[in-house]
Amino acid sequence: MVYAVVRAGGRQEKVSVGTIVTLD
Repeated sequence: MVYAVVRAGGRQEKVSVGTIVTLD
């Protein structure tokens, strides 16, 4: 599986690619 590291609330979380969530 491919995982993308996204910044949520200033923290980093690994989420599986498939659900695109952009938090600024």
